[in-house]
Amino acid sequence: MIADPREKMVKSDYKALLQEVIRADYPGYFTDIKGREIKQIDKKSDLYVYFYLHTLKLLNSGGIHCFICSNSWLDVGYGAWMQEFILNRVTVHLIIDNQAKRSFASVDINTVITVMDHPLEKSGTLLTNNNMRFIVFKKAFEEIISADSMYNLSERMNKLFADDLRVVVKKYSELWQDGFIGDKYEGDKWGGKFLRAPKIFFTILEKGKDNLVRLGDVAEVKFGIKTGCNEFFYLTKEETEKWGIEEEYLKPIIISPRESKSMLIKEESLKRLSFICDKEKKEIAGTNCLKYINWGEEQKFNERRSLSSRRIWWQLSKNNFYKTLWPMIHNERPGVFINNSEFLVDHNLFEISINNISIYSTLMVLFRELYGRCNLGQGALKTEGIDIKKFLIVSSEFIDIDIHDFDGLINRDIKSIFIECGLNPKCEIPIYEQVPKPLPDRKVLDDLVFDALGLTKEEREDVYRAVCQLVWNRLRKAESMKRR
Repeated sequence: MIADPREKMVKSDYKALLQEVIRADYPGYFTDIKGREIKQIDKKSDLYVYFYLHTLKLLNSGGIHCFICSNSWLDVGYGAWMQEFILNRVTVHLIIDNQAKRSFASVDINTVITVMDHPLEKSGTLLTNNNMRFIVFKKAFEEIISADSMYNLSERMNKLFADDLRVVVKKYSELWQDGFIGDKYEGDKWGGKFLRAPKIFFTILEKGKDNLVRLGDVAEVKFGIKTGCNEFFYLTKEETEKWGIEEEYLKPIIISPRESKSMLIKEESLKRLSFICDKEKKEIAGTNCLKYINWGEEQKFNERRSLSSRRIWWQLSKNNFYKTLWPMIHNERPGVFINNSEFLVDHNLFEISINNISIYSTLMVLFRELYGRCNLGQGALKTEGIDIKKFLIVSSEFIDIDIHDFDGLINRDIKSIFIECGLNPKCEIPIYEQVPKPLPDRKVLDDLVFDALGLTKEEREDVYRAVCQLVWNRLRKAESMKRR
């Protein structure tokens, strides 16, 4: 069936109308007295986000707003503006999840229940000391909920970990600080951190509060090259030989993390060369490089929107090379890569400006699983730059060892996370009852990170169990959806 383009246009118009409704609902917050925009509404937002804010406005001053809705806004990028609005204007009493039973058995989306007050008319400091309670039930609601238990939970002031439920209490001031990057609020992973995170995550936060730092606060994270025309800029070795392009205009490039079996990227594993030339045509007269550019213009590559604005359309912009590479898409490998040879890097990978060994540790896989986005299908996990910046690493003040000291680890093949951690998800014994047997070289690296955090032997084992359980849950959920 061919999609009707009018459908997309109607939906776009409807979204634009909803955005105008929200601006009208909250004058002085999204717009100034002259109607000029002062706070942006993320246009990628799903429709339900607008209904959250609009229905809040419909409450009377003593009203309570209770929604059962998608949980996406807790984690995805477009949820940031809603989080920011809540932290400025709305008292949220409870955010409730149930790990035992879905609210809607026939619907694929995951939902949470939120309980909120009527929004304040103006932003201010009144909400700074508010507490937001994230509650996870591990039994069906009908088995565990009563009026008394809900009242007690709504008044709780500290966290609780029990067999049948979990409560995490966070002050608004903490949530604001955690989501603030640079000079603005960028959002945070409320669902990953407070609803889905295993108990060991909170132990790590507590023990590491003095030596864990946010990656984005100490390093630059940037995506690799976006060519705008891969079929022109990326060539096989056979294609470069066919054209006879001079060597100085070609440079190896890593396009996919699948190309490198080891952490250390080696030229022989790369499948493509990138065409790279920043010279004017008159400077390359008589070269095969110029013939190739002219051929590209015959194909009208230079007329593409992404290239036509460039003064030299065939020039790829590339600034500093960073040696640590983090993939955008993840399956079950704990793959972080080392680009010692300054190969070009495609935008499927992110470049990180520091070489902290925490980034290569199993601890980072834990943050990856909690802060990443599981909406790609087939069990794949996505981490964007904004997600990576929120990862926590051990400050170099407490651990200052070079990854190149682990020669064997960085040169061997990267195994699946289950082999790396020494746990078998397909065994009859549940992951949380198995004894981890991590590969020796991985254990040596991880122990340096765990030592800096002061983790006990059992807590270290819990990190391995938690990581493998999170990855296995993600892969298994995708498999079960395919069988439906």
